[in-house]
Amino acid sequence: MLEQLKKHYEGKIMTTPQNSEAQYTWLKTPQGELFGIDLDALSESESSLLLALCQYEGKMDNALSQPENRWHRILFEGEQYDGSGSFRFLHLLFKKPLQEISSLKQAVHGLFPHSSVFILHPDQKSGVIIEQEYSDSDEEAYAGFKELITSDLYLDVQLFAGLWQQDGSDPSIVYQAEREAFQSAAGGLPPKDVYRFSDIIPRLLLNDAASHTKQVLSSLLPEDILEDKEMAQSIKVYIESGFNISVAAKKLYIHRNSLQYRVDRFAERTGIDVRQFHQALPVYFALL
Repeated sequence: MLEQLKKHYEGKIMTTPQNSEAQYTWLKTPQGELFGIDLDALSESESSLLLALCQYEGKMDNALSQPENRWHRILFEGEQYDGSGSFRFLHLLFKKPLQEISSLKQAVHGLFPHSSVFILHPDQKSGVIIEQEYSDSDEEAYAGFKELITSDLYLDVQLFAGLWQQDGSDPSIVYQAEREAFQSAAGGLPPKDVYRFSDIIPRLLLNDAASHTKQVLSSLLPEDILEDKEMAQSIKVYIESGFNISVAAKKLYIHRNSLQYRVDRFAERTGIDVRQFHQALPVYFALL
């Protein structure tokens, strides 16, 4: 429906709330597609018809600041990047389209004060925080940010920290590559405050693997091991924890001796010693 409306009202419809003018009224199609249109510029009958067919979402005062507008043009409109210094993208992936942008922007500027900019993707289900001053942000900082927007703003979100980029990097290329990688892997990732490339690369490799490679991996472990969810999860977490029994046991909320027993039992049932990296690697891919 939205594509038909775009053709009919060419040049009069917007799909990015944060770029909108104050006079735009925002509506949602029966398919859940959000769009803005200046109803005052339409005839009374056209306005009435749109309001009857679509859900009214109201006005949205989400005009871009000057830095946000600059980055929006760089990422989505092909403007050349002429900046210097480092930058990094912190990608956000929402379970539902984001409607309330202003509150999220306040949270971003409060927790990332170092020249940070938030840009919402036109699909409204993903966004990016652009950090422009190098900071060695740790897990606790990201955990605090995620907890804030989850508990205070009631947003279900996944976070992915990209790599710091230096002079000469093309932001639009980096942004698109990181965003596509994150979205490709997001569905199969275990819960975590923030994901990094080391977290998503195994899933990306598995997604891109040839069909015969996937068949080999699926036949690596006996069926009874795969059906034993407790055993499979224990081995997976053990490998993800760097073969550290104590760390893995803490994540699994079990005693380390119980986990050690499962690791030994796994070796007996499969003949694979997951304490050895070269043996653990194919097992990990088989368990993804």
